Amino acid sequence: MLLSPLLLRVSETIYAFLVLLIIVSAGLSCAAIISQAVRTSPRRDWVGNIDAVIVGASYVILVS
Repeated sequence: MLLSPLLLRVSETIYAFLVLLIIVSAGLSCAAIISQAVRTSPRRDWVGNIDAVIVGASYVILVS
């Protein structure tokens, strides 16, 4: 069964929107968790914060 060109276009647009929504959500999640790791560290600093490195590495692995 062939889809009409209009239905195919709508389907592709919804798919692209969902993919974009997932990418933005993952990026915001990464930023929020890294921010929390920095805020809860004893020195509240990026330098030497292994938790932020682990979170960042986890998201890099997720993307690859």
